[in-house]
Amino acid sequence: MDPISYYKRRSVAEEISSYCRRRWVAVHSTLGSRLVFTRYLRVGKTKVPITISSPEDLATLVEKLNARSVYATIHEYHALAREEDTAPLSNIARSAPVWDIDSTPSLYKATLEAARAVVDELERLGVVKSVFLKWSGRGVHVHLNPLAFSRELLRKIHPADIAYSIVEYVKLRVESRIHELSKRYEARGLRVENKIDLQRVFTAPLSLHRLLDFCCICFTPDDIDSFELSWALPKEYRHDRRWKTRYVEGEADHLAKRAYEVVGGMPYPKARRRRKTPKLDEMIKRALRELTGSQLPF
Repeated sequence: MDPISYYKRRSVAEEISSYCRRRWVAVHSTLGSRLVFTRYLRVGKTKVPITISSPEDLATLVEKLNARSVYATIHEYHALAREEDTAPLSNIARSAPVWDIDSTPSLYKATLEAARAVVDELERLGVVKSVFLKWSGRGVHVHLNPLAFSRELLRKIHPADIAYSIVEYVKLRVESRIHELSKRYEARGLRVENKIDLQRVFTAPLSLHRLLDFCCICFTPDDIDSFELSWALPKEYRHDRRWKTRYVEGEADHLAKRAYEVVGGMPYPKARRRRKTPKLDEMIKRALRELTGSQLPF
């Protein structure tokens, strides 16, 4: 499948741009025999985060970078005009909890059962109408729509903390079931992972897989039992566009509060603090110079 021709399809471009809007985008591009991962564009002497707000943006990006696969952050931002906009926590407006179920196409039945375990647990915890799934090419991403959290909750708990704690909380609750599936299918690599962090990206709906001849399609929990790999073939994909509207605001608030109480927030990387005072050895040298009135040979 030629990526440029594929991404020119209006139905594809509209889905990708709709998902990527307000998110920080990344692409895998083909450079000779290598795949190159890119998150910034050069504008003059500065770097700016890649963004996609329209089908036209996607077309320009694909042709400029020879892009094959498109990804976007779990976070939606208030602004993404400068490189510095990707750093402040205050610039994150919403974050999507996503469970990453990695496997291989040959074990897709086991992968789907693992996804079912996550969905069933979410339903037990009161979240039913705000969940959709994506077949990424090698596995499944279970998404909880970030619009399922009320604005009142988002004022109390940071969106990234909500996403991390919910994914971790549910992951821990389904671990034994995933272990059973791994043994039954002899799928040693089957696992549900929490990959939530400040820069995490996941495949955009209808993006091509970076290596396999699949595209990333969305489907609902009702489709888990009937899912077939043929749905993800780029020439005649079967994709559910209702991922945008599958949510009830506030439906996941109770789960978010409980998960945050149990798990706590996301483990943020420690910021490197600038030293406010000279190093100890420099202070000692300076004091000795002042006492002796001479330059010591340090």
